[in-house]
Amino acid sequence: ATYNIPLVVRLNGELDRAALRAALGDVVARHESLRTVFPETDGTPYQHVLDSVSVELPATDITETELPEALKSAARHAFDLATQIPLRAELFRLAPDYHVLVLVVHHIAGDGWSLGPLAADLTRAYTARVEGRVP
Repeated sequence: ATYNIPLVVRLNGELDRAALRAALGDVVARHESLRTVFPETDGTPYQHVLDSVSVELPATDITETELPEALKSAARHAFDLATQIPLRAELFRLAPDYHVLVLVVHHIAGDGWSLGPLAADLTRAYTARVEGRVP
C-alpha cells in the first residue's frame, strides 16, 4: 500500500452510476498503463497489457462520520499486480445526491501529477456517457 496514490472527489448532485462505471472503463481502455498486470514466469515479473478489462465500481452507503476510515481503508488496500490492474475505484453514498468517489492508482501506473489528467479524462468520459455519447 506504500505505492498507492489516492484521489478523492466529492460529487454533489444527481449521479448516474452506470455512466460513471462506463466512463471508468473508457479511461482504462484508453490508457495501457491502467490495464497492465505484472504476472511472473519462473520468478521473473513481466508486463502484460490486457486487451480489455471490466472495471468494478462498488458502492457503499455510509455516513460522514464513517467516511474518513473508509477512505483510509480504500487507500491502504494493497494491489496484487500479478492479477489486478493498477487502478481501483470505490463509490461512497452519503445521501441520494451526495457521493464520494475514491480512485486509487498504484505508482507503477501513475504519479501525483498524473491524477489531474486522469480526473479530467474521467470527467470528459462521464459527461459524454451522461449525454448518451461515446467518448
